[in-house]
Amino acid sequence: MKKVRFLFYSWDGIFKNDHVFKEHGAIIDYFNRHGYDAKMVCIDHGVTVNAHDVINKKVEVKYLKDKKMFLWVSLGILSYLFSLKKLHILILTHFSPKTFLYALWYRLFNHGWKVYVKADFDAERFKNNDHGFLKTSFAPLRRLEKLLVRWFTSLVDLISIETKEWEKLLKEYSSAFHQKLAYIPNGFDEAFIDDHDLRPGFEKKTNSIVTIGRVWTYQKNTEKLLDILKQVDMKDRKAYIIGTIDPTFQETIDIYFEHFPHLREKIVFTWPIYDRTKLFHYLQEAKIYLCTSRFEWFSLVFPELLSQGCYLISTPVSGVQDITDHERLGSILENTEEFVHTLQWYISENSYSKELFHDIVDYAYSHFAWEKHLQRLENLLCGDTRWK
Repeated sequence: MKKVRFLFYSWDGIFKNDHVFKEHGAIIDYFNRHGYDAKMVCIDHGVTVNAHDVINKKVEVKYLKDKKMFLWVSLGILSYLFSLKKLHILILTHFSPKTFLYALWYRLFNHGWKVYVKADFDAERFKNNDHGFLKTSFAPLRRLEKLLVRWFTSLVDLISIETKEWEKLLKEYSSAFHQKLAYIPNGFDEAFIDDHDLRPGFEKKTNSIVTIGRVWTYQKNTEKLLDILKQVDMKDRKAYIIGTIDPTFQETIDIYFEHFPHLREKIVFTWPIYDRTKLFHYLQEAKIYLCTSRFEWFSLVFPELLSQGCYLISTPVSGVQDITDHERLGSILENTEEFVHTLQWYISENSYSKELFHDIVDYAYSHFAWEKHLQRLENLLCGDTRWK
């Protein structure tokens, strides 16, 4: 066991089954597999996760009972942090006042240890003054915000950002980011794909269309998706909409099919699929992935759909420029008419080719496999001889 000990704390203090497959689990699993001592710490909300029950991952989770809060900070988490005499690196997520306060408290008592922040934020909302620390366009407060950001960056050792656009934006926003920022995108789990015989193949593709997400939420904008599909001649295609459905949105779906009964056999709501192998089979078979979200951070499904050779047609949310290689391997569209025209062209002309499939998969494996980026993260965090 190497001497470096990691502790990962997510901004909301919650760790669920699906987090094993997200950046939380990927980072903890990587460092444990490479001989470090890494652990996820979270508040006990009554549902515990055993990573080995979900999949064979080395993800240890420490649940804390104390839910008392003080200035957005969990007293239980702070108490646990201060009790650790051998913690070397604290990992936090998101740009938020809560992250700032945890970094501040940690630094007050642990001057020699490192703090790493996985930023995970939405560049579009930040540019629109809706995702800064103070979320305001009032000039004096914006100046104060920049001072707070500079202070925040002085408290941390490394900030990773998920897209090249965000990296450029933050470096322009403040020179304080220049020495602390690293581009480390979210990725897909190549080992999971290999272990479950999920390698992509052009011969596995059917004429299906897929989208995955919380169907009923404002963010995912499923109303726009349904509006697009009703205007497209689906021919022999089927669209699979995978995710949770709120009872109130079920009424919207029922009314939709009453008006367009011919689409009942064309649009399939599967509800959420928790079996990861089965979920990947949908991506394996799909030629097109539709994203109509109003906003995203860096959607974790993007690298996964890319790994299976899906052509992404998406609204201009964060991350899509990198995922589509600036529209070489996907389409970034604004309005419904553009979506309808592009989707109809791919359906009618059957323009998803074997060459396009291989270009997408090659790009995915060369740019978004988790292992490559986590190796770089290890070098950035543990390259200092103080930690060996």
